[in-house]
Amino acid sequence: MRRRLRSVIPEFVEYIPSDGKDLVPGVVYISMKHRTVVLRCPCGCGQLSEFVLDPIRFRMMYDGKSVTFDPSIGNSNLKCRSHFWIRNNQILWCSPMQRWATRQAQEREAAQALKERKATQTGARARFRGFLKGLTRRRNS
Repeated sequence: MRRRLRSVIPEFVEYIPSDGKDLVPGVVYISMKHRTVVLRCPCGCGQLSEFVLDPIRFRMMYDGKSVTFDPSIGNSNLKCRSHFWIRNNQILWCSPMQRWATRQAQEREAAQALKERKATQTGARARFRGFLKGLTRRRNS
Protein backbone atom coordinates (compact mmCIF):
# COMPACT_ATOMS: atom_id res chain seq x y z
CA MET A 1 0.00 0.00 0.00
CA ARG A 2 1.27 3.44 -0.94
CA ARG A 3 1.72 6.00 1.77
CA ARG A 4 0.44 9.50 1.08
CA LEU A 5 2.63 12.35 2.18
CA ARG A 6 1.23 15.03 4.47
CA SER A 7 3.80 17.74 3.85
CA VAL A 8 6.51 18.92 1.47
CA ILE A 9 9.80 20.76 1.71
CA PRO A 10 10.42 23.53 -0.85
CA GLU A 11 13.82 23.58 -2.53
CA PHE A 12 14.72 26.43 -4.85
CA VAL A 13 16.98 25.34 -7.69
CA GLU A 14 18.28 26.91 -10.86
CA TYR A 15 17.73 23.82 -12.98
CA ILE A 16 15.54 20.78 -12.49
CA PRO A 17 17.20 17.48 -13.41
CA SER A 18 15.88 16.41 -16.80
CA ASP A 19 15.62 12.69 -16.05
CA GLY A 20 13.94 13.10 -12.65
CA LYS A 21 15.88 10.22 -11.09
CA ASP A 22 17.46 12.49 -8.49
CA LEU A 23 14.17 14.00 -7.31
CA VAL A 24 13.42 13.11 -3.68
CA PRO A 25 9.82 12.33 -2.66
CA GLY A 26 8.44 15.08 -0.42
CA VAL A 27 10.61 17.81 -1.93
CA VAL A 28 9.06 20.45 -4.19
CA TYR A 29 11.70 21.66 -6.65
CA ILE A 30 11.10 25.26 -7.71
CA SER A 31 13.03 26.97 -10.50
CA MET A 32 12.17 30.67 -10.51
CA LYS A 33 14.49 31.18 -13.48
CA HIS A 34 12.39 28.78 -15.57
CA ARG A 35 9.10 29.34 -13.68
CA THR A 36 8.79 25.60 -13.23
CA VAL A 37 7.79 23.42 -10.29
CA VAL A 38 8.41 19.66 -10.18
CA LEU A 39 7.73 17.09 -7.49
CA ARG A 40 7.23 13.37 -7.17
CA CYS A 41 3.54 12.75 -6.76
CA PRO A 42 2.89 12.79 -3.00
CA CYS A 43 0.36 9.95 -3.28
CA GLY A 44 3.30 7.55 -3.33
CA CYS A 45 3.02 6.41 -6.96
CA GLY A 46 6.43 8.00 -7.65
CA GLN A 47 5.44 9.66 -10.93
CA LEU A 48 6.59 13.20 -11.70
CA SER A 49 4.19 16.08 -11.42
CA GLU A 50 5.28 19.31 -13.07
CA PHE A 51 3.71 22.66 -13.81
CA VAL A 52 4.57 26.16 -14.87
CA LEU A 53 4.24 29.13 -12.54
CA ASP A 54 2.00 31.73 -14.11
CA PRO A 55 0.73 34.87 -12.35
CA ILE A 56 -2.73 34.30 -13.83
CA ARG A 57 -3.17 30.54 -13.92
CA PHE A 58 -0.87 29.12 -11.26
CA ARG A 59 0.58 31.14 -8.41
CA MET A 60 3.07 30.45 -5.66
CA MET A 61 3.43 32.23 -2.33
CA TYR A 62 6.60 31.84 -0.27
CA ASP A 63 7.04 33.38 3.18
CA GLY A 64 10.68 32.45 3.68
CA LYS A 65 9.84 29.08 5.24
CA SER A 66 6.79 27.58 3.60
CA VAL A 67 5.26 27.46 0.16
CA THR A 68 1.62 27.67 -0.95
CA PHE A 69 0.30 27.04 -4.46
CA ASP A 70 -2.96 28.25 -5.92
CA PRO A 71 -5.05 26.68 -7.37
CA SER A 72 -4.98 23.02 -6.37
CA ILE A 73 -2.74 20.54 -8.14
CA GLY A 74 -4.69 17.98 -10.12
CA ASN A 75 -2.68 15.21 -11.71
CA SER A 76 -5.29 14.18 -14.25
CA ASN A 77 -2.54 13.07 -16.62
CA LEU A 78 -1.14 10.53 -14.12
CA LYS A 79 -2.58 7.06 -13.49
CA CYS A 80 -3.22 7.91 -9.84
CA ARG A 81 -5.22 11.05 -10.81
CA SER A 82 -4.22 12.57 -7.46
CA HIS A 83 -5.61 15.96 -6.49
CA PHE A 84 -4.38 18.11 -3.63
CA TRP A 85 -3.61 21.58 -2.33
CA ILE A 86 -0.25 22.63 -0.94
CA ARG A 87 -0.77 25.22 1.80
CA ASN A 88 2.13 26.30 4.03
CA ASN A 89 4.03 23.11 3.09
CA GLN A 90 1.04 20.97 4.14
CA ILE A 91 -0.71 18.69 1.64
CA LEU A 92 -4.49 18.85 1.80
CA TRP A 93 -5.90 15.89 -0.11
CA CYS A 94 -8.97 16.06 -2.37
CA SER A 95 -10.87 13.39 -4.27
CA PRO A 96 -9.03 12.07 -7.35
CA MET A 97 -9.41 14.17 -10.50
CA GLN A 98 -12.26 13.11 -12.76
CA ARG A 99 -12.10 13.72 -16.51
CA TRP A 100 -15.10 16.07 -16.45
CA ALA A 101 -13.56 18.11 -13.62
CA THR A 102 -10.30 18.35 -15.55
CA ARG A 103 -12.17 19.63 -18.63
CA GLN A 104 -14.02 22.22 -16.53
CA ALA A 105 -10.79 23.46 -14.94
CA GLN A 106 -9.07 23.70 -18.32
CA GLU A 107 -12.01 25.64 -19.78
CA ARG A 108 -11.99 28.06 -16.82
CA GLU A 109 -8.23 28.56 -17.18
CA ALA A 110 -8.53 29.16 -20.93
CA ALA A 111 -11.35 31.69 -20.41
CA GLN A 112 -9.36 33.50 -17.71
CA ALA A 113 -6.23 33.59 -19.89
CA LEU A 114 -8.24 34.99 -22.81
CA LYS A 115 -9.80 37.63 -20.56
CA GLU A 116 -6.38 38.67 -19.24
CA ARG A 117 -4.89 38.74 -22.74
CA LYS A 118 -7.73 40.98 -23.98
CA ALA A 119 -7.30 43.31 -20.99
CA THR A 120 -3.56 43.55 -21.68
CA GLN A 121 -4.15 44.23 -25.38
CA THR A 122 -6.81 46.84 -24.60
CA GLY A 123 -4.46 48.61 -22.19
CA ALA A 124 -1.62 48.51 -24.73
CA ARG A 125 -3.88 49.94 -27.44
CA ALA A 126 -4.99 52.77 -25.15
CA ARG A 127 -1.37 53.61 -24.28
CA PHE A 128 -0.44 53.55 -27.98
CA ARG A 129 -3.36 55.87 -28.89
CA GLY A 130 -2.24 58.24 -26.11
CA PHE A 131 1.30 58.11 -27.48
CA LEU A 132 0.04 58.96 -30.99
CA LYS A 133 -2.07 61.84 -29.67
CA GLY A 134 1.00 63.23 -27.93
CA LEU A 135 2.98 63.05 -31.17
CA THR A 136 0.17 64.77 -33.08
CA ARG A 137 0.00 67.57 -30.50
CA ARG A 138 3.76 68.11 -30.70
CA ARG A 139 3.69 68.31 -34.51
CA ASN A 140 0.79 70.78 -34.50
CA SER A 141 2.46 73.01 -31.91
